[in-house]
Amino acid sequence: MTATVTALSIQVRPVTSPDIVAKIHADVAEVIRMPDIRANMAKLGAETSGLAPAQFGAYLRAEIAKFRKIVSDANITVQ
Repeated sequence: MTATVTALSIQVRPVTSPDIVAKIHADVAEVIRMPDIRANMAKLGAETSGLAPAQFGAYLRAEIAKFRKIVSDANITVQ
């Protein structure tokens, strides 16, 4: 069995103030904790994690490194 993972996130420019990033994260986290939102997402087969920005950044960097290696090892090129 294979699992499909789709990560949805809100992206901002790297120069965005940490205070603004924290505010966006807090507001989004509040919304995805709402029972009706969680229920609707569960109906769609989605799970919410609400990772902190630094945690999500680390996750993205790890995924990029993983898939970069897969592409390189398989000698995949753009056609």
